Amino acid sequence: MKAFEKASLSGEYYESFNVNSKNGTERSTGTRAWIADCHRLLDCCTTQARKGAPVDVCQAFEIMFGLLDHIDECLDDVIFFADEAGSWQVGVDWSKVLPSWFRVLSATAGPEEYAERITVLLEHHCNSESEKMLSVARRKGTPQQRKPVSDIMDCNAGQRPRGRKPWARGGERMSTMRKGTRYTDESLGKIRVTKDFLPPPSELVYKEDTVKVTLGLSRRSVDFFKKEAKKYETQYQKMIRRLLDLYVSKQGA
Repeated sequence: MKAFEKASLSGEYYESFNVNSKNGTERSTGTRAWIADCHRLLDCCTTQARKGAPVDVCQAFEIMFGLLDHIDECLDDVIFFADEAGSWQVGVDWSKVLPSWFRVLSATAGPEEYAERITVLLEHHCNSESEKMLSVARRKGTPQQRKPVSDIMDCNAGQRPRGRKPWARGGERMSTMRKGTRYTDESLGKIRVTKDFLPPPSELVYKEDTVKVTLGLSRRSVDFFKKEAKKYETQYQKMIRRLLDLYVSKQGA
């Protein structure tokens, strides 16, 4: 595992190529090899989680997660992506990996640390399945670890305190039924047929030529765009690229 980390950070898997509108989805041999080795080593971790020493297996998981975090920093030194870079392109099966990690983490971390580390990882790599994975983490944890995980789940869901009934003022139970929509039989008026202005599918297949560059950004800027991208459910690299495109268009280039 440490040998893989060393080889990754030293650029042994990095292999680029000239990107154009036709090969934007392709991957270099080095990138494919790194992804294959990443999947293989994560599979080893999940297997060892059942029979290996929890401390050692947990450390192995952390090495792999650290490399995925490194890729998300877009330092462009581990593997090459022709289009949008990010660990999401690696295709990790988190539903398979995380339960095994929860098992060894539970044996090595205190209650608060257990919940905090899980929350951070889910936010970075598995936010869409956060609720489901937190439920799994709660089952895998010790009784002491389950409470902080449950608190996080309650906070995320905006639940009321346990045991509180959803009563309205005056003790009258609030209704959850929505009033039905009423439709009336009215005249539609004069109908005008609009000419079809939508383009054919062939005109929708458009990809602007891009140039792959290595750019060092301040952590403050990257953190800002990551936060905003998460809010609007997009990729922060696209937001940065769009910002640059808008600046260039305003300058009349």
